[in-house]
Amino acid sequence: MNRLVDIIRSVLISPEMLCLLLPIGIWTYWPGPFQFVTTQVYADFKWGIGAALVPAGFFASSYNLGTDLLSPHGARKVLLEWPDYWMIKNRVVMAVIFCGVAVFVVVFALYLIAESKASLGAALLLSGWLSAFAALCSVGLARWKTREILGE
Repeated sequence: MNRLVDIIRSVLISPEMLCLLLPIGIWTYWPGPFQFVTTQVYADFKWGIGAALVPAGFFASSYNLGTDLLSPHGARKVLLEWPDYWMIKNRVVMAVIFCGVAVFVVVFALYLIAESKASLGAALLLSGWLSAFAALCSVGLARWKTREILGE
């Protein structure tokens, strides 16, 4: 039960979720800048392809850092015996999932921009970038903290 609560909390109350929802909230009250971005991406769709690669790169980096963190070797094997290791594992898995969701959000945003030229697409584009970046930062901070604790 405690693990389920931790997973729900890490999904609903997280910097990744804040970064996913904040641009949409800003878009509802101030759509002007998002409309400008939409017209720029619509005019030259090469920007859109590059935009899709940003969260994909964050996804790959997050997966790489998470794998390094969850597969300790040498003196860091003591981390596997730590009673709260499951919390780190949950955070890393959720960060990778958020990066994956961000990739799909950005692809959907590009679809919206290409098909209907909707300014919501630019808000979703920013949401995907920020959420994937926050997830990558979470994994990076967890890696730094474990190195600090283990004295590396």
